[in-house]
This record gives sequence, structure tokens and C-alpha cells, in this order.
Amino acid sequence: MNVAILLWDGVDLLTFAGPAQVFSEAGDGSACYVYTVADSRYSIVSQNFLEITPEYALHECPRPEVVVIPAGGVVYVRQRQGLLHWLREAVQAARVILAVSPGDEILTAAGVLMHGEAETGMVEKVIVARDAPGAIEAAIQIVTRLCGEGVGRETARRMERCAGDSG
Repeated sequence: MNVAILLWDGVDLLTFAGPAQVFSEAGDGSACYVYTVADSRYSIVSQNFLEITPEYALHECPRPEVVVIPAGGVVYVRQRQGLLHWLREAVQAARVILAVSPGDEILTAAGVLMHGEAETGMVEKVIVARDAPGAIEAAIQIVTRLCGEGVGRETARRMERCAGDSG
């Protein structure tokens, strides 16, 4: 399953790294192809200190089945017409969109959601998480839904072990 992690200057680190780790752990690392995508392959900066080079530019990335829209830098993204156009097309083709608030505002800017529509948490195939921990939980739910209950449970266990190792 192709999972696109959308990046831009000012993107919030935790809201893309957490879901990316969940998807990369699914099925012992074999269930998902997780990749980063941005306007171009030029480096972006997250949290004013972490430089990241996206794996793909928007026009060349594999067709995603899942798109992760992190938080951070929303004003910047709203001005990127090419990114918003790509997002409209990706939403049509993808099975699930995970937006981390206020990433749902990017979907509104792209014309995918109406203002305030994401407040319910699920509008068709769009899932909105309110914060980084919520994004991790939502990613586990997506893995369970698309890869099966067993893969979802094992992925959740792997994430719990990772969290336990940090203490």
C-alpha cells in the first residue's frame, strides 16, 4: 500500500513522523511503501532545525492509497496552488486521507472540505486527528482497516514497544 507523507517548509515534525513510523512498521515493514512528497525534491525545513529532502516531487510520486497531511505551516501551504491541485487529485484517488489539525484547513483550501466540515472527525474517507498522539492512533486504525485486524494489532504492539523503549 502506497502511503504519501506530504511535506512543506514549516511542517510539524511529530505530526508526520508518528504516522510515518506506524505505516512503516505495518506488516513487519512490508505492508506499506511509505514515502515523502513535496512541491519539489529540494530540502524543506521542519521545526526550524530539521532539514528533510523529500523522496519525490508531486509530479513524479507513486499514486498514493493513503495521504498524510501533517500540521504546521498552513499559511504557506494555502499559497501553493500546485500542491493544492495535487491534493485534490490525490484525495479523489486515495482510499484514506489522514489530516492532523490544522492540516484539515489545507483540505478546505484545496476545496476538498467545506469550512468546519472535518469537525466530525470523518468525512467520507478523510480522518482528522487533533494532535500527534491522535495521528498515531488514527494511523493504527487505518492500518487495521486496510491491512486487517492481525496486522493492525501487531503494529499497535510494535508501537507500544517503541514507546516503552524511550522511557
